[in-house]
Amino acid sequence: MKELEQDLREVESGLKAVLHPEDPVLGQVTEHFLSASGKRLRPALVLLAGKCSSYRPERLIKAAVALELVHMAALVHDDVVDGAERRRGIPSVNALWGNRVAVLLGDYFYARSLAIAAELGPEVVGHISRVINTLVDGELAQLKGSYNLQLTEEDYLERVRRKTADFISICCQLGGQVGDAPAEIQEALARYGYFVGMAFQIRDDLLDFIGDAGQLGKPASNDLAQGILTLPVIHALQNSVHKDELAWMLEKKRINRREMQTVKEWLEETGSLAYSQNLAAGYIAQAKESLNILPAGFARDGLSRIADFTANRAS
Repeated sequence: MKELEQDLREVESGLKAVLHPEDPVLGQVTEHFLSASGKRLRPALVLLAGKCSSYRPERLIKAAVALELVHMAALVHDDVVDGAERRRGIPSVNALWGNRVAVLLGDYFYARSLAIAAELGPEVVGHISRVINTLVDGELAQLKGSYNLQLTEEDYLERVRRKTADFISICCQLGGQVGDAPAEIQEALARYGYFVGMAFQIRDDLLDFIGDAGQLGKPASNDLAQGILTLPVIHALQNSVHKDELAWMLEKKRINRREMQTVKEWLEETGSLAYSQNLAAGYIAQAKESLNILPAGFARDGLSRIADFTANRAS
C-alpha cells in the first residue's frame, strides 16, 4: 500500500530505535529476529484506523511499534512452546540460541512495548496488558486442547478469539482512539478487527494443510503433527466417513508422513477445507460491512483491501 509506505518505514525505524539491549548476545539475537521481517499487518491496521479521523502520526507510530513488539514477543515464545526450528524461512531464535535466550528475548520485547505504552498514557497500557493476557489465555487453551478429540467448533472459535481476533481488534480500536476518532468509529473499527482476526487465524490454520511450506516459512501440517486440532480436523471428526480412522490416528499421537497425506485427502473429500474457507469468507463479509460507518477515503479502502487479502492469503 503505497500511501502507507513512509509511515511503515517509520515504524521499522521506531522498532530499531527502541531495541538496543546492553547485552551483546541479546543484541545479536534481536538483529537476527528483525532480519526475518514480517508483513507488519498490525502496524498497518493501527495506522489505517488512525487515518479514519484526525491523523496524529507521532502517537500512532508509537502505538504501532508497541503493538508490533507484543506480536514479536508472542512469536518468539510460541516458537519455544512449539519447539519450532524455523521462523519465516530462517532458523528460529530457540533453534540457534536455545529456549532460555528465546524466552528472555520475548520478555525484552514485552518490556519495551510497555515502556512505549507508558509514554502514550494509562489507557494504552491497559490495552497492551489485555492483549498480552488474552494471548496467554489462547496459548493455554491450545495446549490444554492438544489431541482432545472432544474439542468442538465453539471451543476452537473461542481459542481463535483469544489467540488472534482480540489482538487485531485492539490494534484497530487503539488506532482509532489515538487518532481521536468518535466512539462509534472506534467501535466499528474494533468490530472490523475482530472479524478480520477470526478470518486471519482460520485461513492460517487452513494453510497448514493447503499451503506451500516454502511460502509459509515453516513445515506444512505442523499443527496436526503437534496435536493441535484446528477447524478442518474438528469438522472431519464430526462429518467424515473416515472419522473413526482419523480418531485412531490422533489417539496414537504420532502421525507419519503417509498418514498425513491421507488425512489431507479425507479433509478434501469431506469438504472440511471448503467449510473452513467459507467460514473465513463469512467473517470477511462481516468485517467489510463494519466499515460502512467509516468516512469514505483511502483509510476505509485500505482496510477493505486488507480484509480481501486476509481471505485469500497464501502465506
